[in-house]
Amino acid sequence: MKSGQKYKIYINDNPLVLADAREKIEPFPNDAIVVPYVDKTRQLLNFIDFQEKSATGRMVLIHSHDPKKLFNDFENLFVYIKASGGVVWNNDREVLLIYRRGKWDLPKGKKNKKETSKQAAVREVEEETGLTDIKLTRHLIKTFHTYRLPDRIRVLKRTSWYEMKVDLTQLTLQVEEEISDARWMRPGDFLDSELPTFNTIKDVLRAVASDYQP
Repeated sequence: MKSGQKYKIYINDNPLVLADAREKIEPFPNDAIVVPYVDKTRQLLNFIDFQEKSATGRMVLIHSHDPKKLFNDFENLFVYIKASGGVVWNNDREVLLIYRRGKWDLPKGKKNKKETSKQAAVREVEEETGLTDIKLTRHLIKTFHTYRLPDRIRVLKRTSWYEMKVDLTQLTLQVEEEISDARWMRPGDFLDSELPTFNTIKDVLRAVASDYQP
């Protein structure tokens, strides 16, 4: 973690924020739990466990004057995985949403060791949607979320998101990845809807929503 940087990690879709105490860390919700890091991983484990069991969406914000150590201590509690994904625009200023395991999502997946994040993003979009001639335009944001493997090992996944454009929109969905539906929507319309999705996906779409409003 660089000086002044702030990381938002979703745990069971609940936000846990790691922040530099030397920088302004507001705004945050009134009901947020805001605590200094006391350099003990037990403190981090307690809040990870709290967010894993919580159904409230309440934010936990942990701050430190040594933010690099804070993030390193947090990361070391997990198996760390890098992934990439894409926000794909068509010519009607709509983005592609895919339906997977009961949630609306964006195409994404794990990065292979020998490929760059950009290469992984394009490959994953091609594999999951069947789209071709993808034009990658820019990097958007990185998101972080955690989950548990069947053996209860905790995983921290970092996803690098890229904006892309396509002219041809014929889809061939990857059923092996349990993708059962897809639709093109404007980001603002999707964010205003009550369609089931993840908070990480909302954050990605907020990063582009203002760029393509009518």
